[in-house]
Amino acid sequence: ATAALVADSAAALAALEARRAEAAARLSLVERLLELDAAEAAADAALSSGNFEAAAAHAQGALSSVRAAGSAIEPQTRARAEAAHARVESAVRAGLADGLADKALPAVCRFVSLLARLGSPAEGRSSLSAFCRARVEAAALPTAAEEEEK
Repeated sequence: ATAALVADSAAALAALEARRAEAAARLSLVERLLELDAAEAAADAALSSGNFEAAAAHAQGALSSVRAAGSAIEPQTRARAEAAHARVESAVRAGLADGLADKALPAVCRFVSLLARLGSPAEGRSSLSAFCRARVEAAALPTAAEEEEK
């Protein structure tokens, strides 16, 4: 009788542990969804105020959270995180384009760094390399005043 009681107790305990683990997984999923909502709103607010660094951090965090949840996240939710990330990435690319057009090294470096944080380091390196190469080439060309002196 004691062995049967121990076996029944062990089975009941295992069932409770399984339900606890399932509840914890659901709670974790709900927390990820809440984090996604907050991160998406924070990324948009940061973009609106020109704080690209914060926007990138929030968007990347949301995307990482969704990816970590795997198949537990619905495709629509995953698409929302990807869309928020894409909005930030687009704004960063526009900022980089403006920095390149203005020939502003600090702006170029800022947006290249942000591209790396957003998962596009090769694109940023390529832009920075082309920018630096153009500046070096421009510095190596003689100016009109130097040509007249010859």
